Amino acid sequence: MGRDLIIGDWSWLVVVCPPHAALGVEATLVEAGACPLVIRRREWVKRRKDGVRHREIKETSLFGRYVIVGVKDVNNWAWLRGVRGISGVIKVDDRALIIPDQVIARLVEAEAAGEWDFTLKRKEVPVMRTGTGVRVKDGPLYGAQGELVSDAFKDGAAHALFKLLGAARVVKIATEMLELDNDARVCDNRKVIESTQTYSGRFNNRPKVPSEHNGGAC
Repeated sequence: MGRDLIIGDWSWLVVVCPPHAALGVEATLVEAGACPLVIRRREWVKRRKDGVRHREIKETSLFGRYVIVGVKDVNNWAWLRGVRGISGVIKVDDRALIIPDQVIARLVEAEAAGEWDFTLKRKEVPVMRTGTGVRVKDGPLYGAQGELVSDAFKDGAAHALFKLLGAARVVKIATEMLELDNDARVCDNRKVIESTQTYSGRFNNRPKVPSEHNGGAC
């Protein structure tokens, strides 16, 4: 169904259906007077037909056998178990689990933006490696130039060396706040303050800073 629904008009529950049946029960729930919200995941798959391999788009439910359903009366949900293809309702302490409107709005927004459509061409993300020249493109450090002294970590951040307040400092910063800048250089004669300050202002463990960044005054 379309996504032009008014989220606040419904109470959002979660029902369970057989494996791979989420897309099939959508129309059934609409006929029963409910408002199903099946978030779709799209991806390319390779299949063989008549001896020839070809690509096609596969569409599945993001949450597998779980379907989010809007009902008008949150206290009257037992009838959902009688809908064809529905095997149960997720409950907490004998009450149906309610999904907040904010979560529903975020899901709808993300789906509309193609967050789970892997058939779309994605913008290439620059590789952030040790020694890469970078420039901060947003936030309080906007415009600062430096270079990475670590590869990006699993949390999406990396240690970068910047010249700040007259000294070379190592800062832990999210790589999404950085852009490549091959001309970025930090004065390598300025003593590095070894404490690593994060983007939010907290201090973390000290990284291993290349020795060429240590030394006397510029």
